[in-house]
Amino acid sequence: MSSATDANEKVCENVTQIGSRLAKRRVCATRAEWEERNRQDREAVSQAQKQIGGPCSTVSNKTGGVTC
Repeated sequence: MSSATDANEKVCENVTQIGSRLAKRRVCATRAEWEERNRQDREAVSQAQKQIGGPCSTVSNKTGGVTC
């Protein structure tokens, strides 16, 4: 198995801290841990986007129609 596909290989990245353009910290994790972190980040973004109702959320009224 090559090291490029080894899920247990440690990989370090410099991560910019939120709220700062200059502050960075070095984070080391295995390739599998990085993939799991990326999956969780994608899932969190997807959930946040689903919760956004847009400028007008639809609500059913008493007559069965839909209003904003």
